[in-house]
Amino acid sequence: MDSTRINVTTITNNNVNISEFGTTFLMLKPNRIKDAYDLGHITEFLPLGQLQYRNSKPNQDSADWHVEPDPFGRLIIYLSGKYKITVGTPTSPESRIFTGGDILFFNDQIGLGHITEVLEAGIALTYKFAVEVKLDSLNGITSKLN
Repeated sequence: MDSTRINVTTITNNNVNISEFGTTFLMLKPNRIKDAYDLGHITEFLPLGQLQYRNSKPNQDSADWHVEPDPFGRLIIYLSGKYKITVGTPTSPESRIFTGGDILFFNDQIGLGHITEVLEAGIALTYKFAVEVKLDSLNGITSKLN
């Protein structure tokens, strides 16, 4: 694991508005108290948004295609449970399994979207951005205000 960043799986639209998986990250910096205690690494504060706690139950029989409803996207940090996310199209789907410790950034707002299935009950934190963010290959997820 790279100690200077945390990997984040993205779900965004490609140039023909089909949802697809990608990768970005959150940058980490040294976390020291008064230059005396090394506490590891920490991210900058996330751009303006709202945090929500989610307790999910299995829904394998009711999942359907849907898009991200929040205009600036959201981070979901899975703390426990098992989740299957499907992107692509009904005739050409791609699915991945996510569990506790995985972080996803959802920002597919047009087209078919994605399918979310909760395979095992779990807990997640959802962070809804209140400002537009950008995915930058050098800096990861940052505010467009910076």
